[in-house]
Amino acid sequence: NPFDLLSDEESMDVIDPATTTSNGENSPTVKRTQPASKSSHIPPFVVTGTTVSALHKEIIKAGVVNYTTNNTRKGILVSVTNVADYRAIQRKFSDSKVAFYTHQLPEERTTKIVLFGLPEMEPTDILEALKEKNITPSAIKRLSIRTKKFDEQALYLLHFAAGTISLAELRNVRAVNHHRVYLEYYNTKKIPMQCRNCQKYGHGSANCHLPAVCVKCAGTHKSNECPLTEASLNPDKKLSPNKLKCANCGEHHTANYSGCKARPPLKATPQVRAKPFNYQSDRFPALHSQQTPETTQSPRKLDFANLFNDHRRVPPQNENMFNNDEIGQIIEDVFVGMSAVRSKKDLITLVVKVTTKYCFNNV
Repeated sequence: NPFDLLSDEESMDVIDPATTTSNGENSPTVKRTQPASKSSHIPPFVVTGTTVSALHKEIIKAGVVNYTTNNTRKGILVSVTNVADYRAIQRKFSDSKVAFYTHQLPEERTTKIVLFGLPEMEPTDILEALKEKNITPSAIKRLSIRTKKFDEQALYLLHFAAGTISLAELRNVRAVNHHRVYLEYYNTKKIPMQCRNCQKYGHGSANCHLPAVCVKCAGTHKSNECPLTEASLNPDKKLSPNKLKCANCGEHHTANYSGCKARPPLKATPQVRAKPFNYQSDRFPALHSQQTPETTQSPRKLDFANLFNDHRRVPPQNENMFNNDEIGQIIEDVFVGMSAVRSKKDLITLVVKVTTKYCFNNV
């Protein structure tokens, strides 16, 4: 699985076609429409390091009136009712250096496609090559690979506006820059989301404005600025285990270590079990219209030994057709017997016994 090699894409090199196109000829695949003013899926802001009263002042300065706040263990949750207020608060919090994180708006979500097969290239060169194939992603990101299989192995993440292109369309492109390429949907469901900025779980770094925390030493600096990995002190930029510190659990490993005890487990996919069929004679009135009332019997154990050791009337050998009573009893025996079937052998045995019982009068 090539996606096991991927790390979080949020902090990788990005090329945005909208900022590199001067004449507007090569626009993204589909221009996004202006989002609606109201939405029931506006993500909240989670704010830390301040008080509710101070937060109210910042929100009022942003010109937002309709909002709610709620104190939680994660921080102060600020919820709004429309996209305009969301963007106004987001800008104000960013300008005022408020420590917060949020999530992507639904209309900003993109279809993510992984492109592999190309060597190490600049995203701008990949964009130009894709334009020749009439493919214009809204953004291209270079993904890091933890362990390369060969020297020039590279992976790239292509972003497209949601609903503008499908993987089947992209797979019509078999080569880019004379290189055989392969494309797959980007899938991170196998790992919990972790922020590359603050190292916490549950959100990404693109919308995180919390203080930076180092993934290696848990210091209050960006991971790529860790003083313990400066080239003058540590040429290979690797730390011994006793110098590593997890920002989440405090033990001697990096914060993105898959065996960290603070790492949330993935929720198991619930297995839907089929309900056993409950045969009811009143669902087949035509088959039971001539049936005589049955005497009350004790419940029988659902197995093959008990299924056929009863004293029901079976058709005489000289009858060529079954009557309604017999058809009803055959159906009932089959459904009751199916409850005990666990293998192909059981199924064949059931068929043989029912056939023997009703066709050869061998009870």
